[in-house]
Amino acid sequence: MLKGKAMRSHLPYLFLALGVLALLFALASGLVRFGWNLPLHDQSLVLVHGGLMICGVLGTFISLERAITLGHPWAYIAPLLTAIGGIWLLAIPTAPWPPFLMALGSALLLFLFALSMRRAPAPSIATMGLGALFWLVGNALWVANFPIVAVVPWWLGFLLLIVAGHRLEQLFYMSRGAYLSFFACVGFLLLGALLDTVSFAAQWGPGGPEMDLFIGDRLIGLAMLGVALWLLFYDIAPAQTGETSLPRYIAFCLVSGYAWLAIAGTTVLLTGQLLTGPLYDAVLHAFFTGFVAVALFAYALHILAQVLDRKIPFDRIFYLALLLLHLGLFLRVGGDLSGARPGQQWGGMLNAVAILIFLAGIVRASRRS
Repeated sequence: MLKGKAMRSHLPYLFLALGVLALLFALASGLVRFGWNLPLHDQSLVLVHGGLMICGVLGTFISLERAITLGHPWAYIAPLLTAIGGIWLLAIPTAPWPPFLMALGSALLLFLFALSMRRAPAPSIATMGLGALFWLVGNALWVANFPIVAVVPWWLGFLLLIVAGHRLEQLFYMSRGAYLSFFACVGFLLLGALLDTVSFAAQWGPGGPEMDLFIGDRLIGLAMLGVALWLLFYDIAPAQTGETSLPRYIAFCLVSGYAWLAIAGTTVLLTGQLLTGPLYDAVLHAFFTGFVAVALFAYALHILAQVLDRKIPFDRIFYLALLLLHLGLFLRVGGDLSGARPGQQWGGMLNAVAILIFLAGIVRASRRS
């Protein structure tokens, strides 16, 4: 909960509003990519869709949650930097400074996790802190003008470890085997991302060899699949699908997200598709929409309750949003695999509608609280 002046500050509301604004433009730019004729002030916004969504939206929300948890006023500099970076990216998509602000924000988030680790060491904090490190490395590559496909493995690792770390917080006991298997997956993820980065760097060097992502991509796929299976086996979410109201909804969100994570990981493991093409698009959206966005659906009420300092009631409309999100993703991935452009277009539209319905449900629930 917020403490003292931080609790009474309007900063969390501001960051939340800026994050939602960036989210709306990120959704619009994603739809324009697939042929929907939506008015954008700058068509080049389409080119920074991924950076805007991951750093300007999700990075801001994650940094805001950590700042609220710590309760220090200066901790809000982290979401401030990423929010400014996101709005700047909205205004001038080709500007060179937004990635730099995102990198500074991710560095401060890493420091916030280091403080949390010093206060109360825990595997969950260590995991999320490592996720912040992944984000920092990815943003540093973005600043260095590496292609986005070279940045994606680090951004992917950032969000995977943040979500997994949050789930570790819910476990009161883990066996030695559970620890070892989980951090083995983390090791595969780190090694795969490093190998991919080395391959991209070698490609850029004078006389560099032809880029080979065979091993790196497959290690990342193995890590994704491993974490998905680990969460399905050890997490308490599968056992809570028989609960009622909010716990049941959260359980359905998380379990379905783990399924999409397993699908994405299996695809990368078997094909090594983290570069280009329809499989690449299918993998990215299975992960970022099927796993990450669904996890956000699960945690949004918790985050909002921290910002507003009051409990937000559950609304059944959230189930409709979740159903539409999955339906849209099935269409989107099916369109990618079959080459059916309408499937991609309508899948993307359904995903956007699902998120808008979810936001409307949040507003309605907040008014009832």
